[in-house]
Amino acid sequence: MVDTTTETCEDLSDAESVPAGYQPLRDMSQDVEKLLQYLPTVLTWTGNLYHGVSRDQILNMLIEKFSESEVKHWGSQCNRAIRFLYPDVEMKRKGKYKTYPFHVIFG
Repeated sequence: MVDTTTETCEDLSDAESVPAGYQPLRDMSQDVEKLLQYLPTVLTWTGNLYHGVSRDQILNMLIEKFSESEVKHWGSQCNRAIRFLYPDVEMKRKGKYKTYPFHVIFG
């Protein structure tokens, strides 16, 4: 009796947390797909821990490439694409918002 009550409460709490008919504003997988196609033409793996490229620099370059102002908000998509392309990359934060992927340079 207790187990079924617990399961029912969990089901209700999951249903309440996501409104019916909810759709995200943007499909992030499309953004990542674009980045996966373009980033290898721009970034080169170096393996050098002391050199890196600012994610902001990458995003500013992509704004010009894709002609979309929304690209400046693709930080998480950019991180995901870089980690997918270069699994050994190290991402370090310098400052509050700036992320630097090390081991890659513009090439």
